[in-house]
Amino acid sequence: MDATDTAGEHLFDPQPGLRDFVIGTWSSPVRQTTLGELDFAFHFNGDGSFLILGYSPERTERYRRMGIFQIEGNQLHSHDLNEGEPIRISVQDEQLHLRFDDQLAFALSK
Repeated sequence: MDATDTAGEHLFDPQPGLRDFVIGTWSSPVRQTTLGELDFAFHFNGDGSFLILGYSPERTERYRRMGIFQIEGNQLHSHDLNEGEPIRISVQDEQLHLRFDDQLAFALSK
């Protein structure tokens, strides 16, 4: 049975092992933020913890966020990210895509 929401998107990730795929270190290209230009490193650990670091072009740490996460279906849940709202996750061309909302999304590479 295929579970979909009203927009026709999958509620449950069709890819078994998504959590295992997410575990590791992922990086983003440089992007403009309210803190200036930053590139990000997302570290997802097997124990359910994460660390996100944002670096300026001079390699100065400008952003740090850590906490605990869970993956349910195609959503990443954490009280420490996105004001506790679920983050949509998907995999495309070996990239991890995180969509926080309509305006904030990341395409991450290992």
